[in-house]
Amino acid sequence: MKIDLKGKILGRYISVMINKIRKLVGKIIIINSSKIKIKSIKTKKNIFKHNGRPGGFLRKRFKEEFNRNPNKIILRCIKGMLKENNIRRKIIKNIQFK
Repeated sequence: MKIDLKGKILGRYISVMINKIRKLVGKIIIINSSKIKIKSIKTKKNIFKHNGRPGGFLRKRFKEEFNRNPNKIILRCIKGMLKENNIRRKIIKNIQFK
């Protein structure tokens, strides 16, 4: 299954496609991930992460992370919309970016 993200809005399009992604167990190829649209509200937000050590709290700007690696942001968005179970792990393994 090929998903073309050119000109689509990030959260809206993936939330529509997530039902098709859940039913499909095969390979998922995502094309044009850097050409996806992001609302101006999202660009001002932060991404938070903790590495498990004392003082290991990291904060990064969404816009900077998207410019550095848009595939990582899209994968994080898909992960957030799926339940944590074995099917989620299989889906994440089968996602490829081109």
